[in-house]
Amino acid sequence: MIIYKNSINGFIEDCESDEITSKILFSLKHKRGLNIGASLKERESWKTLKRVSKILADLDNKENQFVLLEFVIRDSFKRIDLMILGKDKNDKKNLAIIELKGWSQIQTYGDTLLLSPNVSYGPCNHPSDEAYTYYFILTNMYTEINDFNIVCYSYLPNYQYKTQNVLKEKRFSEIINLCNAYCKNDNDEFKYILKTHFSNDILEQEIDRFDSLEYKPSKSFKEHMKDECNSLKLIGSQNIAYYRFVELMNEFEKQNKKVIFLVSGSAGSGKTIVAFKMMTYLRSLGNKSYLILPGPEFRDAIKKMHVNKTSVDFIRGADSFLKADNLIIDEAHKATGRDAANIFYQRIIDNTNKCIVAFIDNQQVVNKKGISKNELREIAAQKSWAIVELNLLEQFRNGGDISYIDWLKNILFDVDNEQEFFSNDFFDFRILNEKDFNEKYKYMYEKDNVRMVSFWTQTWNLNSLDPNIKIGDSLYSWNPNWKWLEKYKSNGNKTTKQLERLCNTLNFNKDKKGSQYIGYFNTVQGYEFDYVFVHIPKLFYLDENNKINVDINQLDMSEMKSQIWATKNIKNIEEKTKKENLNKLYFLNRLFVNLTRGTKGAYVYIEDKKLEQYIKSKLLNNKRYS
Repeated sequence: MIIYKNSINGFIEDCESDEITSKILFSLKHKRGLNIGASLKERESWKTLKRVSKILADLDNKENQFVLLEFVIRDSFKRIDLMILGKDKNDKKNLAIIELKGWSQIQTYGDTLLLSPNVSYGPCNHPSDEAYTYYFILTNMYTEINDFNIVCYSYLPNYQYKTQNVLKEKRFSEIINLCNAYCKNDNDEFKYILKTHFSNDILEQEIDRFDSLEYKPSKSFKEHMKDECNSLKLIGSQNIAYYRFVELMNEFEKQNKKVIFLVSGSAGSGKTIVAFKMMTYLRSLGNKSYLILPGPEFRDAIKKMHVNKTSVDFIRGADSFLKADNLIIDEAHKATGRDAANIFYQRIIDNTNKCIVAFIDNQQVVNKKGISKNELREIAAQKSWAIVELNLLEQFRNGGDISYIDWLKNILFDVDNEQEFFSNDFFDFRILNEKDFNEKYKYMYEKDNVRMVSFWTQTWNLNSLDPNIKIGDSLYSWNPNWKWLEKYKSNGNKTTKQLERLCNTLNFNKDKKGSQYIGYFNTVQGYEFDYVFVHIPKLFYLDENNKINVDINQLDMSEMKSQIWATKNIKNIEEKTKKENLNKLYFLNRLFVNLTRGTKGAYVYIEDKKLEQYIKSKLLNNKRYS
């Protein structure tokens, strides 16, 4: 999608009159309802455009060659800083992709392939790496524009090195060979390169077709996605579900019938890996498919874990505006975007051409914004979509100890599965007193893959990271992430480079931010650690019927009001009881999630003493508590 288009002459005039920023902003906010705006970082980067205009001033035929800025690749929602389109002296059509950076100082980031520039948002990819990504997408996924000779470069007009060009250190040779990098020292060389590409007129109609590119992948790209798909190995019921999905997709496509697949499985059954396999398979067919991962921290970590996989380009959040052939949705019960669940699923069904795959845990309970399997079935039926249900039976969590999972279901949800007691011979489950809980956590944090999680029963301090969450005699702070940082800034607080990195770059689940930070109940959704420490506050208690219950009044309502059903003003007793039970099940499920994040063990501190004794009585191996 074209955001800004002008002749090279017009672009130079807009830069000289300082109108360039306002024109880009206006188009971003109004072009076809895109309304994506621009961050402060992006606006700062546009200041480099005036320097670019001086480079372009020496080109010939500037009135009939063109500049595109902030070009949106619809299929991936990536935005290309700068594209130049024109012809060379041999009348060959050329397109140059140029990644711009306003950095003036750059250092390497340890022994990695990242760079650390003089900006506050932490380590960054090499700019040529970003430019080559755009090149790869355009040349492999939009073959209708392959009549252009497409080249790519990165340009840093503010960076001037004295003795050594960090951008071209030996470690970056592979990417430099694919996409050269230019800086202030190289202005004359960069001008010469551009002159070889752009010297003759091109028709404006040639440019306008970029405004509505259709996803048409090359044969080699389809093969590439097949290779990625084949590299993902499934076992048991995962394989059965996957091949059943492939078989039925082919059948429904022949019938021109739309279908929703409801894929069920317990926590630890491998739903996410099956979702990746399905998505890469659909992409290998040339279909426009996305994988929606609702949780931002989980989504970011998955992208980093699969950094060399093309498939990460097709991962989205639930609030993305998507028109697709196929959507695959992990944690589908809570994927609601900005809308209520019913509206969200009505909208995506209307905007999906072939199929939706919804992965939902067997044990999941929705909050007031979520959606249940039955509601999904009803919406699909209303739209005359076929409905297929698949099941995943594996259990990879908690050392594969299914007895632990069944025991938790028994004591938390009163499931009659003959697993009333648990023998912790294989999975290390311990109930600790407050002193041992805190000390063991701090000791193990430094040497093992461990995290601590709790519930919002204590206020989240929005003006400081000073520890204020009290567990026993120890103080902790909630995990500082981008969401906390936004609120922190909105309160007028100033940030530092270190704070920005802590919140925007480091991930609670992948990176050790520090033992003083703990996760709230849904931070660790989708993650596994060697050991998990679970603080169970008085939100959970043992009631008069010897059942685990939930006291909603213990919650810090300022953080939780959007998550739970309000019951205070409901006069109908039946309706009130129904909502209270939904709240109870929602938090019991969250407790279940927290207690199943460890592969080797779970260490627990329980504030309600009756509840502590009750759970201890359900353990067969009591020598740990003697």
